[in-house]
Amino acid sequence: AVTFILPEVTNSATDIMENMPRYIDGTEALLTDIAKQYPILFSNQDMRDPLTKAIQSVTQFGAGVVSQVLKSAINFANHILKLVIGIIISIYFLLDKEKFIVGTKKIFFGLLDEKNANHIIDFGSDVNNMFSKFIVGKTIDSLIIGIIAYAGMIMIKAPYPVLFAFIIGITNMIPFFGPFIGGVPVVIITFFFSPLTGLWAALFILLLQQFDGYILGPKILGDSVGLSPFWIILSILVGGALFGVIGMLVAVPTTAVLRNRAIKYLDASLDQKGIDL
Repeated sequence: AVTFILPEVTNSATDIMENMPRYIDGTEALLTDIAKQYPILFSNQDMRDPLTKAIQSVTQFGAGVVSQVLKSAINFANHILKLVIGIIISIYFLLDKEKFIVGTKKIFFGLLDEKNANHIIDFGSDVNNMFSKFIVGKTIDSLIIGIIAYAGMIMIKAPYPVLFAFIIGITNMIPFFGPFIGGVPVVIITFFFSPLTGLWAALFILLLQQFDGYILGPKILGDSVGLSPFWIILSILVGGALFGVIGMLVAVPTTAVLRNRAIKYLDASLDQKGIDL
């Protein structure tokens, strides 16, 4: 996968950035042709100026979004080596997992009283369960979505299918906002290449998102985090504002862990007071 995907992603992203001025010129030429075919839109000065400014703004915004996403894709690809090293370290870590667990428990029970030590170990268990369910499940879900996206991009004859599938799969790790974050630059780039293909790409991504949101995602993840849409959206917004993309990725399981701890604490407090709600 690394041998096939990374060079293709890097080459495609570099090619798009190099050809972006040509794509923008082509888009402006297309819009100019539309203006010639429908002169009534540009016949009035009061209508022509806002439309012209709107065209320029949309073009500049699209170019900015595409450039930022491609830079992120290249940056992620360049960090794959660190990811591989991390995987190797994690393998050795897992081989000695039992020793680490026993050593950690000795530290907690040696430095703290039994009650607090048990609280910390219970908290660690919650973190492990929640993050494992969410991240492993979401990774499998995103991998499947990326493969489907690759097949779909080939079917509609979109340019750079590997790059597009890579972007869609990676951004799909972010709940709610991820599909839109990945879909917008894909549609914009495809529209620069061919407006008709861009429309097909938008329709395909929309259907793919619905399939993931209502069928695949719930099937794989189930109710692993137990959060309502409100808390999921709020956690992603706060996590993204504080820690960027990484914050958006870990916001949901982190919020779920804090929610579970708060519920356990409140339930225990109510039991001590003899209150039954």
